[in-house]
Amino acid sequence: MNGTESMSETKSYRKYKYLNFLPHQRTWAEIDIRALEHNYKLLVEHIRKSSPDCKPMCVVKADAYSHSMGACVPALIDSGADFFAVSSLEEALAVKEIASQKGADVRVLILGYTLPSEAELLVEHGITQTVFSLEYAKELDAAISTGKKLSVHIKLDTGMNRLGFGTWDSEFDNTVNSITSLVALDHLSPCGIFTHFARADEKSAALTELQAQRYISMLDALQKRGITFSERHLCNSAASIENKEYHFDMVRLGIVLYGISPSDEVKLDGLIPVMRLKTIVSHIHTLSPGETVSYGGHFSSNRPITLATLPIGYADGFPRACTGGFVRVRDKDAKIVGNICMDQCMIDITDCKDVQVGDTVTVYADTPEYIENFARLASTIPYELVCLVSGRVPRIIIE
Repeated sequence: MNGTESMSETKSYRKYKYLNFLPHQRTWAEIDIRALEHNYKLLVEHIRKSSPDCKPMCVVKADAYSHSMGACVPALIDSGADFFAVSSLEEALAVKEIASQKGADVRVLILGYTLPSEAELLVEHGITQTVFSLEYAKELDAAISTGKKLSVHIKLDTGMNRLGFGTWDSEFDNTVNSITSLVALDHLSPCGIFTHFARADEKSAALTELQAQRYISMLDALQKRGITFSERHLCNSAASIENKEYHFDMVRLGIVLYGISPSDEVKLDGLIPVMRLKTIVSHIHTLSPGETVSYGGHFSSNRPITLATLPIGYADGFPRACTGGFVRVRDKDAKIVGNICMDQCMIDITDCKDVQVGDTVTVYADTPEYIENFARLASTIPYELVCLVSGRVPRIIIE
């Protein structure tokens, strides 16, 4: 294991610390690049078994789901990835800079909103922008004065009700007309069209099928007007695993790249979590019968127990709602007792033999059970837990 400086950090995108000058850490996140490469290969093989011509789009928004864009993007490029998706212009520029330092030519799709005033910057850097209304498309078009064209992907709203041209019956014809007007704009080059599934991580496929039907109906209506697209994509992580009939030209690989299944219902065997969140034992003491632990005094014991204090809390991105979950120390599970604090939490190590100050404690492990259990306890999803790991937690890159 070695701490390394990020391969590329733009001046505007220095979100995380990469420490290589401290001999020890109190809390850190190990990012296993070998696991990332394994997951990418596993997913591509799974997709191409049924869809040989389908291409992967790697979603690296939110600093690669908090795993470090500077470490993950180069590894994915080395594995064969050449198309990335992000949420913002800042993230897109970061991916482009990382790729340029490797001498790689990659494409980047911004899934979210970019100010029309930044349209020239999108063109300059060859970034593809999502457009989700005719009004927005016209604003982008009007902002481009270079004579060049901005590559865009059109977003259809088929049931997520978040962003996109409406596809339900009451808006269908208007959307066909709007997209017809959009493709005629002087400075936009619409090469892709996509939608996003809202419930593909559930075994019940009714809404997923409805969304796919709406998407396909829109493609058919546009084709009758002579409008086609070379890059059609519907599938997020869950649908990439579960719905091979909707693979089309490409799929968007998000959380599965980082070794986390989309849900308990949709899993792919063989994924390896890329992040391992770890801390150490900073203090050991005995809790007397009747005494309480942490804020609120919600935990006590009727017998003496041994407590270990860990220097990790919700300011590190380990939520208070994870109180009551289990961490791993000396190859045994130890329960978190008392409320998790901002910077610390306590665990019951009564049945864990020979624990000492300085021992390593694993919070999120290289198997998915721990983070999945914490997610259930916190009434959330593992996506959120990895994204919450804060900037003060050093990322230690394992290559």
